[in-house]
Amino acid sequence: MEFNTTSPLLSTEDLKFDLEFESDNDSVTSSGYDSGNPNAPEYWSDSDNEELFDDNDDLMIYENSKPIINTMEYILSMPSLCDVIFIVGEEKTQQMGLKAALASRNRYLCKLIIEEENKMREEEMKMEIKKSKFSVFKKKTNKPTQQKLTINIEHYDAEVFDKILNFLHLGQVCVTPETVIGLMCAAEEFDIPELQKACWDFSFRCLDNGNVATIVNSSKQYRSRLAAHMLTSKLIEMAHGPRTTSV
Repeated sequence: MEFNTTSPLLSTEDLKFDLEFESDNDSVTSSGYDSGNPNAPEYWSDSDNEELFDDNDDLMIYENSKPIINTMEYILSMPSLCDVIFIVGEEKTQQMGLKAALASRNRYLCKLIIEEENKMREEEMKMEIKKSKFSVFKKKTNKPTQQKLTINIEHYDAEVFDKILNFLHLGQVCVTPETVIGLMCAAEEFDIPELQKACWDFSFRCLDNGNVATIVNSSKQYRSRLAAHMLTSKLIEMAHGPRTTSV
């Protein structure tokens, strides 16, 4: 299932990532995604092109978000254009990102990026001070090119975190039975409520197509996480008991 969102940028005042959900008969509707519509297709997104009419008949606003997404995809495909490197999982997989895009979309990553940048500056200052003690009589050389920010992400595998980056950069993510638990845990940790709702909804759909066992088996890596325990417990309960629609 591919989930699209048109989530807003963070507020420039308090960098809050507030998304409100409106409940109606146990259904939740968010931008670009209607989990309460049983007939909605698994791929559901707003139109790339949208015409907005003002009360004034002489004014029409035309929007096309596809070029922006295509441009972002191109930038992310060029490591030289990215400015942050994530070292992910036990295999230390490198994944690239854009600091400005991530920080503007997510408060958790915004704080993490700022903290890591401050640490990097402190280390660079210490190195400069250390070098200056031994370079009084040495010829000055040009300063080395600034290194890209590097952040370690230890608790997620590369596939799951790649989906998180894709969601925050492009506003879309492909949820599968093998990754839904990891995405759920990451959505809770990084405070991405729309993605949490999508993971719950996808998991409930798996009750009808026999993928519950796959989801439960994939939860072993995240067995210590509350979100994984809640989701798997609810799925097992619903698979062996009366079907309900509430979370």
